Amino acid sequence: MTASPTPKLIIAAAETAQPIDLTTQKTWTLGRSSINAIVLSEGSVSRHHAKLEVVDNRHCYFVDLNSSNGSQVNHVRVTEPLLLKHGDVITIGATDIRFHFPYVTHSGSTVPFRPKQVLMMQESATQGIIWQEILCSQGFDVRWIPPSSDLQKRINLDATANVLPDLLLVNIDAYRGDALAFCTWCNNTYPQLPLFLTLSSNAEAAIVETPATLPSGLGRILPALPCDQLSEKLDLFVEHLQSLFEKICDYPVDHQDLAASLASLDSILDRPSIPPVNAHPVDDDLDDFTILDSKRNPLAS
Repeated sequence: MTASPTPKLIIAAAETAQPIDLTTQKTWTLGRSSINAIVLSEGSVSRHHAKLEVVDNRHCYFVDLNSSNGSQVNHVRVTEPLLLKHGDVITIGATDIRFHFPYVTHSGSTVPFRPKQVLMMQESATQGIIWQEILCSQGFDVRWIPPSSDLQKRINLDATANVLPDLLLVNIDAYRGDALAFCTWCNNTYPQLPLFLTLSSNAEAAIVETPATLPSGLGRILPALPCDQLSEKLDLFVEHLQSLFEKICDYPVDHQDLAASLASLDSILDRPSIPPVNAHPVDDDLDDFTILDSKRNPLAS
């Protein structure tokens, strides 16, 4: 039996790539200090630079702890807790750290068939993780492919290995090319592969039929999913899943498992309220023992 997939960090060093299994603890601190879980010994890195919060052993938030030189994810400075997706690259100082969690399996599903395989490319971690979790609740297995990947090449390789996915779910903003041209290619080359496109967060709120703009057989474009109070929008999610099920399977949406998944997502997506572990500034010129001793024995006022 193969081990269940787990989220990992891959730290790229000069000659090595060190993987870290994030499920072994809930909080991972990063910084120059030796008391951190992950030590980055560079002068441009603060002693207590950032942290990672792991939720339910499958989701991860990155938090910059008001560090002097800041942190970046995918070349964008982090100013608030950020939910990570597969392929995201954290940059702290001169160190690149990749979040690796490409394959998520369903758990506890009662669907009496081989799990359907979904290949998914999403620009937004939040949108992607919502899709991931609601699909997993229905017995699907989900593989992520980063936006920078050559999707056409990946599908050709899967076809050569006779492992084409049962569903392709591609965000229009994530695809680095002409999405409509890709749709035409996919429809002509692999007509048996259902392809759904998803829109960005500012898209309209209803499912959009597009027979006039997309090649026949592609089905629908799906709008962005809501990101808050998901449990109150069960019917909307049922509608989205039913539009997928019409193309790839003949069993109904499991409302109970979907409702449980939405409740869990409500809890996960509320995590931006995570506070930093240290609310006061740390003097980078002090050694760790001095800092710890000053906490134990504060000067009398």
